[in-house]
Amino acid sequence: MSANQFEIFSESLLNIVKGKALYSGNSIDSFQEITEVAAHALNVERVSIWMYSHDRSSIKSMDLYRQALDHHSKGDELSRVEFPAYFAALAEDRFINADQAHHDLRTFEFSKGYLSPLGIESMLDAPIRFGGKTIGVICLEHIGKFRIWSSEEITYASSLADLVSHAVEAQKRSIAELALLESEARYRSLVENIPDVIYKTDLEGNITYVSPSVYLVAG
Repeated sequence: MSANQFEIFSESLLNIVKGKALYSGNSIDSFQEITEVAAHALNVERVSIWMYSHDRSSIKSMDLYRQALDHHSKGDELSRVEFPAYFAALAEDRFINADQAHHDLRTFEFSKGYLSPLGIESMLDAPIRFGGKTIGVICLEHIGKFRIWSSEEITYASSLADLVSHAVEAQKRSIAELALLESEARYRSLVENIPDVIYKTDLEGNITYVSPSVYLVAG
């Protein structure tokens, strides 16, 4: 890998980490930033992030960035029944470096209906892991003459998958914090509107909270 390419990879990862989207808890923003940065850093036409369904029978596109159109989309779905070899590779391999995707045993199932119509010759996929299991995959697709992925490019793709995992963690944390706030708000509303007096004390027995109903009783 040239010094220039190393600098591009390092800077792109650093920019994602330092940006606001990754830890915002908004997966749409973070996924779009990762796919867009990856497409330019690796100079590939298509970068997408896919997540498993709850029963792991399919994966669904959470974001697809097409560099030539500078456009994001999502919603496509792939099933395990239709692509068993690919799903098996996702579960078993640390990465899928299909230099010649039409002939690679892990990706040949895509040849007729997906790769050929889009002109894709090479794929580089890195599983996304969270909580000790694979939850999805980031897929980088090269259009044109087939491409031999270097070890540095494979490492870079794996780093991108790790960043997606961080984005997922931030989203789950944000959802949990929101649920806690909503629960506290419901509890506070209940306490403040029931007629009985409710109070709370600290470990020393000092009263730290009394519900508003105390004023009704006092009156």
